[in-house]
Amino acid sequence: MKKLVILSLLASTIIACRKNNNNGMVHGTITGYDYRKCACCGGYVLRLDNQDSSYRFFNFPANSYIDSAVFPQSVYLSYVLTDSCGPFHFIKVTAMMK
Repeated sequence: MKKLVILSLLASTIIACRKNNNNGMVHGTITGYDYRKCACCGGYVLRLDNQDSSYRFFNFPANSYIDSAVFPQSVYLSYVLTDSCGPFHFIKVTAMMK
């Protein structure tokens, strides 16, 4: 049982590690806004490079100077995972630049 727990922790650590570029920022593309009305819907849709899942966020950080009406948009960002709802992952963007 201990080996399984240790192996699970090690796998989680390896999966959680991402190579960050641009002073700790990762590259992604804002593909649009999710206008659907459901419990897990809404927010801007973000696809990070080399990841299959998409993320949702609701607000651009102050001083990001990103045009929130032009899609798709290539950006560099720092974020914190805040919540998941079904297949959707919500994040709080702490910094963003083009």
